[in-house]
Amino acid sequence: MLAAGTVVLGTVSLATGNKWSQSVNTIVSDAIPSINVIYRMQLTVKDIRSEMLNPIAADSPQEMASAEGRIEALGNQFRQQLFEYEKFISDAQYRTLYEGHMPAYRQVQQAWLPLRELSVANRTEECFQIFRSQIRPLRWLEKRLSDHVEMNLKRSDAAAAAVLSNVEMSRVGTLAALILSLLAGGLFA
Repeated sequence: MLAAGTVVLGTVSLATGNKWSQSVNTIVSDAIPSINVIYRMQLTVKDIRSEMLNPIAADSPQEMASAEGRIEALGNQFRQQLFEYEKFISDAQYRTLYEGHMPAYRQVQQAWLPLRELSVANRTEECFQIFRSQIRPLRWLEKRLSDHVEMNLKRSDAAAAAVLSNVEMSRVGTLAALILSLLAGGLFA
């Protein structure tokens, strides 16, 4: 009987350990890395916004070309991060959000074109005014990315709650199996 109790105790421990592993794996292999990539994308978009002001304020064609080169490099960085994020897509809701990021970025690029032309024409004040009022696609992209981070955080919180639940279930199950095996051992001794 003691052997049967030991088998039950081992089975309960293995089953709950497997649930722990699955819940922790969800956090470690999905939620945390995807939050990291989306957060870096947010920072890149903020850098793009800041960098877009530099060609407008540039005093020389060289400064303007340098700033535009940095904008292009940041755009490439954003696309690379978006590509990197694709590895972490785990369901249709994430896929829908992911598929909307690049079109949103293209709208930012389209909004930049008239600003760039005004900047090249040295119409700085007009360019600043338009930048403040017309760069909504950039704010929209930032909002999309913030929403995406929020969704990932909720998923991570749910997985952490599942880990805590599994830990508690493991404690109760192990304690119950231990008590049963002790009682059974005491009765048959």
